[in-house]
Amino acid sequence: MAAVVAGLVGVPAANADTQVAASGQVQATFTFTANEYGQSTDMHLTVDRAGQRLVDEPITVCCGPSGGQAVHVRDLDGDGEPEVWVDIWAGGAHCCTQLELRRFADGAYQEQEQVFEVGYRLKDLDGDGIPEFRTNDYGFSYAFTYFAASPFPVRVLRYRAGTFTNVTAEYRGLVRKDRDKYRRLYRKGIRHHVASLGALAGWTADEYVLGHRRRANRRLTRELHAGHLYNDSGYPHGRTFIRRLKAALHAGGYTA
Repeated sequence: MAAVVAGLVGVPAANADTQVAASGQVQATFTFTANEYGQSTDMHLTVDRAGQRLVDEPITVCCGPSGGQAVHVRDLDGDGEPEVWVDIWAGGAHCCTQLELRRFADGAYQEQEQVFEVGYRLKDLDGDGIPEFRTNDYGFSYAFTYFAASPFPVRVLRYRAGTFTNVTAEYRGLVRKDRDKYRRLYRKGIRHHVASLGALAGWTADEYVLGHRRRANRRLTRELHAGHLYNDSGYPHGRTFIRRLKAALHAGGYTA
């Protein structure tokens, strides 16, 4: 795998920065002017491939680079051609990292965008030399409880030939670990008579991914009959919780 070179140097202008990343014959340069509160202006991306400049354009989305090193050059799909992307913080209190991605195909770089509401980690999870995007599902936030207690089930995305695909079900160990975490949180809540339906929703989502849909539904029915499906004011409880949870699971693609 080609080495990745990344650097951060100052530009002779107030609060202006330049970040450079390279892999093989591809080099990307991202420039921006940092302002207050994480906002940036004058964001610009250039990409040189085999000594030829193929991208030279502004990045106009809100709001500024996410984290330290925001520009990356790496082969994401194992085809021997590195992709180029910039991590942009979208400006929300709980959201989001937006990838401004450029993929080389048919002699030019094609522009793509991908939003990760709670960020991501890029890691080769299966040891095949090709990284996966490990992130979390943001779709349950505020649905069954306040944000801090909302579940964010683990999610794994794979990038191939310009397409992101949800492959979470292939990483059963990660899903089981996530499921067990939510089970512990739910049981702790029940022991202390604290509403914990957010944790139960996360457990159910992971069970669905693992193919245990019927078992999870039976558990929901048992918890209902045991009187455990109580909740904080303003959030669904009892049979309404089960109905809304199943609707959210269907909408989120939890069909395993």
